[in-house]
Amino acid sequence: MKKAIIILDREEALKSAEKKVLDRKVLDFVAHELFEAGAEIVYVDAKTEVSANDTVYMSSLYSVIAKMSEDDEIIIVDDIYPYISAQEYAELYRHNKARIKDTKIIKIDMLDLIKGEKLDFEEVEAADLRKIDDPKDYVAYLEYIYDAIRAYHIGCGVIMLDPKTTYIGPDVKIANGALIEGNVSIFGDSFIGKGTTITSGSYIENARIGEDNMIISSRITDSIVHDHNKIGPYAHFRDHTEVMDRCRIGNFVEFKNTYFDDYSRCAHLTYLGDAKIGKDVNIGCGVVTVNYDGAHKFHTTVRDHAFIGSNANLVAPITVGEYALVAAGSTITDDVNDHDMAIARPFATVKEGYGYVYINKEK
Repeated sequence: MKKAIIILDREEALKSAEKKVLDRKVLDFVAHELFEAGAEIVYVDAKTEVSANDTVYMSSLYSVIAKMSEDDEIIIVDDIYPYISAQEYAELYRHNKARIKDTKIIKIDMLDLIKGEKLDFEEVEAADLRKIDDPKDYVAYLEYIYDAIRAYHIGCGVIMLDPKTTYIGPDVKIANGALIEGNVSIFGDSFIGKGTTITSGSYIENARIGEDNMIISSRITDSIVHDHNKIGPYAHFRDHTEVMDRCRIGNFVEFKNTYFDDYSRCAHLTYLGDAKIGKDVNIGCGVVTVNYDGAHKFHTTVRDHAFIGSNANLVAPITVGEYALVAAGSTITDDVNDHDMAIARPFATVKEGYGYVYINKEK
């Protein structure tokens, strides 16, 4: 069985291992490369308990060695060497047993290790043994990770117009044929579908974006956008929002915990929170779902083919029925039945000629 031991007996090594790069520890990246090289178990030996990426913590090197057998293939890594790749670790396994210590990679005899006898080290070809000892090293390693992630996605057919200003996390998946402009950040457990374009200024985290979407300078977190939608500019989706197919969501629109069904439209300057919007619904400019009373959140439902006029307030809990119309400028506090029209406006008072007098009065 292929096994590996990462020894963090120096305080500096432990600090390097615990440093966060993107959304994970440096130790996660090191362990990932060892697993990719074929290690079935990666032990971490340290005085303080640390864990990362399915590793097994052990407080003593002797307790780790007690779990070894003569037939095990083992790599021992003294310290944190984050630049060693899976391919290089795989080559070390082909050397049978190896130990990386004091910037050297050396072969070890497993039987002697188990017996506790003095080890006869034989140096083998060295890999990239740089460490992370200061802030400059940290920044350099962060750029190294970004470059590796970009190269991977470009190799898979993703089009990046300005890779150096495109920041992608290690868990992100992007389909062949997606186009990512510069100044875009995609992090967390995110997916970008085939044919989707993400334009400059967009931020995406823990979101699933389907196929053939246009995401224009928008922020999408913890949400789902299905297929053939046009989003933005400056839209904001959060807290489990879901947009279905062929929708149009325009500039300065915020959705929070909102379901937005096929062919519906919300062009600009609107807030929908804790809402379910049906198919082919038009949401006018400046519409607000009034979902919070200072203590509790309430739900709004707008059914298929409804029309919500501009600057309407829907005071939740409320339901607007199918083919119903809410007139512009209305504040609606009661349900609107199917096919009905709701108007809630104060009457206007007109003072003839007073507009001219007011505008031209002495300041």
